[in-house]
Amino acid sequence: METIYTKTAPDAIGPYSQAIKVGNTLYSSGQIAINPATGKVEATDIEGQSRQVMQNLAEVLKAAGASFDNVVKTTCFLADINASGRSSFMYNQNVFTTKNPTDQRLSLALAISGQVLGDRGAYRVHGGGFAGTIQAFVPNDLLEQYRTVLEGVFGEGTCHVLQVRPVGGACLA
Repeated sequence: METIYTKTAPDAIGPYSQAIKVGNTLYSSGQIAINPATGKVEATDIEGQSRQVMQNLAEVLKAAGASFDNVVKTTCFLADINASGRSSFMYNQNVFTTKNPTDQRLSLALAISGQVLGDRGAYRVHGGGFAGTIQAFVPNDLLEQYRTVLEGVFGEGTCHVLQVRPVGGACLA
């Protein structure tokens, strides 16, 4: 077991390490958007904070001899779905593999969703990260425009409209 530490990422806040390497597996601690040069959270929006977190994680990965190309799973905890969509967009921009830079469909779908919906809907990566789909909550009066724009980019039939049930959850036995 090896403790990973770098001065180019914020110190762990609490009794834990930036990361621990066990064999070929790296376990990284959670990050917040602290700028390691100042010790403060400087970004005031989710995009800037996501960017700083990803820079911090990149430094920890680098100190361990790894990169985002080696990452298998991540989890982000956010309080609102709109922040989730904006964070997903920044995350995808920052960690999409450089092996195929033309394959940016998730980032593009999130960017298009932001342009079409503005502040009137919500969108996020769906399916645990890089599943290749987004989930969007679209007001009825924007639905046709949203569908037309997405299908114009990704092809007819790629946008599936689901409706939220008027009652709560159901038990399927």
